[in-house]
Amino acid sequence: MIKNQNQIIFHPGYYVKEFLDETEMSQCELTKELNVTERTVNQLVNEKLDLTDSLINKLSSVLGTSKTLWKNLNTQYLKDQSKIKNSH
Repeated sequence: MIKNQNQIIFHPGYYVKEFLDETEMSQCELTKELNVTERTVNQLVNEKLDLTDSLINKLSSVLGTSKTLWKNLNTQYLKDQSKIKNSH
């Protein structure tokens, strides 16, 4: 999550962390479900990793969401992040 004077933007990892909290699934369990490294999941939920097409496909499959949802969340986050950085 990034805040500036006029807006708050949420990294896609924020929503993954919310999912984990709501379902009481551990990062380790998600790692196995996604078939990725623990580091990948940890960086994602700590908002330090941008989504790749591969990760988008895996998230949509494991979490029962659309690929479009994750693509849009990632694209919007990157756009907003760029605007905030360029405004300083």
